[in-house]
Amino acid sequence: GDRMEEARFDFAALLARLRGRVTLSHPVWDAAAARTLMPSPALLQAYRLRSGKPRAGFDELRKTMGQPVSRVAREGSPVDGQDVWLAALATETGFHHGTEAVRRGFPGLSRGLQARDAWTPGTPASAHTGWIPDPPEAVERALAEPFSPTRLEALGSCPLRFLLGYVVGLRAPDDPTFVPDQWLDPARRGSLLHRVFETVLRTLREEGIGPATPDAEDVAARVLAQAVDEFGRVVPAPSTAVRDREASALATDLRCFLGHLDGVDREWAALELGFGFDDEVALTTGSGPLRIRGRIDRVDRTPDGDLVVVDYKTGRVGSLWQRATGTWRGGRRLQHLIYAHAAESMLESPVGAVEYHFPTRRGEGEVVGFARSALGEGPELLAHLLDAARSGAFVPTDDAGDCRFCDFRPVCRVREDGYGNVRSPAAAFGAAAREAGDPAYRWLEALRRWEEEA
Repeated sequence: GDRMEEARFDFAALLARLRGRVTLSHPVWDAAAARTLMPSPALLQAYRLRSGKPRAGFDELRKTMGQPVSRVAREGSPVDGQDVWLAALATETGFHHGTEAVRRGFPGLSRGLQARDAWTPGTPASAHTGWIPDPPEAVERALAEPFSPTRLEALGSCPLRFLLGYVVGLRAPDDPTFVPDQWLDPARRGSLLHRVFETVLRTLREEGIGPATPDAEDVAARVLAQAVDEFGRVVPAPSTAVRDREASALATDLRCFLGHLDGVDREWAALELGFGFDDEVALTTGSGPLRIRGRIDRVDRTPDGDLVVVDYKTGRVGSLWQRATGTWRGGRRLQHLIYAHAAESMLESPVGAVEYHFPTRRGEGEVVGFARSALGEGPELLAHLLDAARSGAFVPTDDAGDCRFCDFRPVCRVREDGYGNVRSPAAAFGAAAREAGDPAYRWLEALRRWEEEA
């Protein structure tokens, strides 16, 4: 209050020192906040002194001042380029249809509008939506690189994902997100468990300890404690309580893993078997050799001498594994084919089966297996995939379910509600194009029908 009084006194002293005519004004509109502004009490006091009406109020002041005067609103006085555009487009009743004029004036905006319109369902596939009939050399370079199972399944699930990730080279930013009640996200948690599983089995094998023994539990506890400490230095926990809670859950999963091994009459022939890193491993297809690379969690040898390839899944089984979804899932499931061929090449023994193990508490010890004999048509499927990629068919998937765990969800404007329902404009475009028989989707139509023919 004292500061306000001092400011009023200073303003009055300023006016008292002046001689001649003084004009006072005030702003009537705040453009930033889009609101009307009232005159200052100093202006009202000046009006009272000038008019000789000591009891005059703001209403009388506004009537005396009349309509606001603004050079910005004066006809024929544009302030910037926007005023010029508005004057050219405005009519007495509305606006001219000036889209084409704006596009000619702003070529960059025009290209953006063209790209946006290309994603309208029912529009033929184009370069904007991944259909590149004359693909650049970058495509051939990407196809010549060794394929990991993740890379190959990206091509089979959503070719646009492969284009963005492995041809264009986009990478999702690894921005840590602070969650007060979470230490490890699902990816880091899975990585920790895979490392612990491999280290525990290697230690048990070296020391000749069976998995269903107290000594095995001691080894597992020691290995887990060391891994938790190492991860804690890389990814600090938000609190000791959160870290202890998650470490306890990890210990439970490790006990489930040891129990999962109890009674399995197999030899651990290989742990974390890498292939395609030092020596080239290739799979022959009708479209030429496909170089492959990866790391197999475990390879077992049965008493009959056959190999069983094992891959750990640290999440829950999920509906895609529980229901009969076939061997290939329309080109989305290819890991078992790659692993079977790699194990046979590296260990020079026939593979009898490939199994996906869910050895944690959430996975409830489930096993989903595929016989090696059921993978015979895999090379033909891979040739179909590679031929489509070489033709430039990198169109988006037609199923929004494929967008659930994609790194490029922001690019395709994918949204998920609180009930797990996924909305994907890219998948909606793909479904409409496939339904309309768009030539760019003929190969994908054949790929999705593969499951019925396998």
